[in-house]
Amino acid sequence: MKKHLFFTTLISFQFIFFAQLIFTAQLSFAKTIIITDVDDTIKDSRIRNTSEMIKRSVRTGPDMVVIEMNQVLAEARRKFAVPSIFYVSKVPPFMSDFHIDFLNRNDFPPGALKSWNYEPDYKFITISEIINIESPTLVILIGDNGESDPDVYNRISKKYSGRGIEFKTYIRKAYKNNYHFFLDQELFTNGLDLRQIMRLPPKNTFDL
Repeated sequence: MKKHLFFTTLISFQFIFFAQLIFTAQLSFAKTIIITDVDDTIKDSRIRNTSEMIKRSVRTGPDMVVIEMNQVLAEARRKFAVPSIFYVSKVPPFMSDFHIDFLNRNDFPPGALKSWNYEPDYKFITISEIINIESPTLVILIGDNGESDPDVYNRISKKYSGRGIEFKTYIRKAYKNNYHFFLDQELFTNGLDLRQIMRLPPKNTFDL
């Protein structure tokens, strides 16, 4: 009886040991990337109002930041140990300098700005290329309901379904006239509620 108990205990310890090895190996290969839109997601561009959009396209000051989105992206970057953010915008190349100035002036996390190359399905193609190069295990997608972000992000998650990649999608409800959403997409209005939805630490926690 004691011998049987010894072998049972030994097998249990071996199982726990190998389970820990597998878990550690999975952690070592885990990689998160954050991809965000700019206009109406982190910048208050108001693209559905043509006159407002034109005026705001060249403005880059703090008043253009969607409430606390710069802080939330910085907190998400630290929480998920992301080296840099991918800013994927449909801004034309000749306007991209204004986006770069906006990101720099308002202390958004470092990253790469991908501007529109005039391809019809630009966002879908660009995000696919990023995922293929980075080989992440978790992709965080942040966009808004002003244009096609919900649809593009849904197509991306379907494309990579079954490939061991988890997707978390957050859509800013910038307009009352809804663009359609999908069940796996979580809605937010600004950085205050996105911080709670993403379960990020309260403001200034990292500075304590």
